Amino acid sequence: MMTTGVRVQLGGQNHHFRFEYGAWLSDERALKDVASSKGASGSKCCINCMNVVARKQPRPGDAYHVHFKHVATADFKQHTPQTMKALVEEMKLRMHSLSARAFAVVEQCAGINYNGDAILFSPYHLELTKMPITLYWDWMHCLVASGGVFQYHLNGFAKVQTVLDQVL
Repeated sequence: MMTTGVRVQLGGQNHHFRFEYGAWLSDERALKDVASSKGASGSKCCINCMNVVARKQPRPGDAYHVHFKHVATADFKQHTPQTMKALVEEMKLRMHSLSARAFAVVEQCAGINYNGDAILFSPYHLELTKMPITLYWDWMHCLVASGGVFQYHLNGFAKVQTVLDQVL
């Protein structure tokens, strides 16, 4: 659709439209199937984040990694298409130079399963889709379930209450 486009007749006139890739509406299962995300099984549960971890707490003194329960979202560092491309290229290199066991650790830490047929591992499709900035999570999982808006408000309240308890 980007190169050839489509012709549509409107009001008796022919119009030629070309489309650019816009967004990928998905839930965790779709990200696992299409983008090789490990989801909640990975150390990094979010394919969009570079430094957010879930399965383990960051080590003391680790100023880079942030646990997903942390409410200061300003501390979250998001992947860009460039950083995602660099991560994928690094994984491709390590795939061929490490043992299967050692590479499984790389996958765990990246939160991504290596799959040469997946969008992330196709240079053409990765460039086309601009992953991960074009990912949009479905409203049900973002607003209602799985740590939705209510959960974030509850976390914020708990954090404020903890600070008040320490002060008082």
